Amino acid sequence: MRESFKNFGTSALASAITSGATSLSVTGGSGSSFPTSNFVIVIDTENILIASRATDTLTVASGGRGFDGTGAAAHNQAATVQLSVCSYNFNHLWANVADTFNPDVPPVQYPLSASGVPTGSADSRDNEFESVGSWTLFPSSLPTGAVFSAGDPIGSNLVFKRGTGTDNSLYVAYKAFSPGSSAWTATCKMSDAFNVPANSSQNTEFRFFASDMSTPTTSDPGNAMRIDVIASMANSGNVVTGTRKVRCSKDTNSSWAARMACPVSFGQPLYLRMNNDGAGRWQLFFGDGVTYTLLVDETFSVTVASIGLSFYSDSGNVNLNHAALVDFVRVIVGTRLQYYG
Repeated sequence: MRESFKNFGTSALASAITSGATSLSVTGGSGSSFPTSNFVIVIDTENILIASRATDTLTVASGGRGFDGTGAAAHNQAATVQLSVCSYNFNHLWANVADTFNPDVPPVQYPLSASGVPTGSADSRDNEFESVGSWTLFPSSLPTGAVFSAGDPIGSNLVFKRGTGTDNSLYVAYKAFSPGSSAWTATCKMSDAFNVPANSSQNTEFRFFASDMSTPTTSDPGNAMRIDVIASMANSGNVVTGTRKVRCSKDTNSSWAARMACPVSFGQPLYLRMNNDGAGRWQLFFGDGVTYTLLVDETFSVTVASIGLSFYSDSGNVNLNHAALVDFVRVIVGTRLQYYG
């Protein structure tokens, strides 16, 4: 829940309170200088989280006494009551803002009202990957030299790098996602890197998908819609040639079929977006975070159970020199974002 603020919120206790009091009254007529809900006051050296205010009576939130590391204490009549900005407010704010915040990060407060005021809220599946959180990383036991973690060694990123030796493992990061009949949009920002040794070749594949499997740890996860980023490169005589493309794919009962593909440049971050109108209509896009190109618009009846990312190698290739970073996955339920923003 968002905290509330007002300028110059100050008054005094109308009567003394004990250290366990769950409500308090301020000087008559001064209550309006405070918000009506969800705010912090300070009396002497105690922060108190207030759940609601009715006229001049303030009701303390559950666990609100001695808030934010302070100690609950008794306070005398006429003690100053002041609206507080404490460490909790700032920590709460930054916990919900990507470390790399910039205007190309899709907003989490959509949809907007007619007057342009945000009416939505951050979805539980939003992640800037300071930590793994409720995402499941598969496999949990990594081959030698492999890196598959969140927040380390690059903060606020999901980091993937294959291990040394023969590493054809399928790597998947996923979490539960059940939007039901609600419209939704999911956007992922990813970057990838490659190092092709002399006289060798490699294929790499990154996938952003929504599946009807609750544990989508197969290369073609049940019924799913996917956006794939594929790179194929060869180094012959110290001359590297190859292609990188964004391709949309569809898994039907774990049987794969390609959709439209588009070439893209090496070395640039990609923003991958999928949305659904809640009635089975899928639209898959890629872009630069400001504008998006539509690749697929089709109907596919899937009861989505998970959303995920996978790093795939077919059995004929060992992708020892493929690394990828996911800066964020941003999910908005209740509306569809499309060609921009």
